[in-house]
Amino acid sequence: MNFEWYERQADSLVLLSASFGEGKASYLWLRLDDAIEPRSYVMP
Repeated sequence: MNFEWYERQADSLVLLSASFGEGKASYLWLRLDDAIEPRSYVMP
């Protein structure tokens, strides 16, 4: 996974949602800094 929020040097993030598929992947919805739109990430 590319840790995009570190590359942007975001001061904060809000974890909006997380879903864990055991043996499959973890799915995250994050809002970086004060952005309006969330971003989705999948981690194997």
